Amino acid sequence: QAKRRSPKEKMQAALDHFADVTRTSTDYVTQLRAKRAELVKERMEAEKTERFAAQQIMYAEAQQTQAAEDEDFEAADRLASDIERHTLEKNKQTAIVKSIAESISQIEKQRDAACKAVVACFSDVNSKLKELQADVDDREKQDGVLNQFA
Repeated sequence: QAKRRSPKEKMQAALDHFADVTRTSTDYVTQLRAKRAELVKERMEAEKTERFAAQQIMYAEAQQTQAAEDEDFEAADRLASDIERHTLEKNKQTAIVKSIAESISQIEKQRDAACKAVVACFSDVNSKLKELQADVDDREKQDGVLNQFA
């Protein structure tokens, strides 16, 4: 059936396919960019919270050292629980940052795959156009031979 189509129909089919693939890929890449931007924002917030927790740990540790030097052991014990709480928060945020970084990496791989699909489509269109040119050349030769005997 594809062999019976005219060169014009073959050309239109190749262009329609190319337009569909590029439109779909462009839309997909746009969605990936938006998701990546959202994740970058979330990562920045998690990193900010992580840094704040680290500062709180250092501050509480300094206070704990001072309390121990002042022999205020109740305050030192209270600060130990603060340090533990801030450490848990810092570890939680570190895990979130790592998870977000992995998600961003996956999005970048998906974006690269979408771009490769467009490049493959360009190659496909190129080969179809070469086939089409060969078909047109063959038809012209056949028409020339037929005209010679007419």
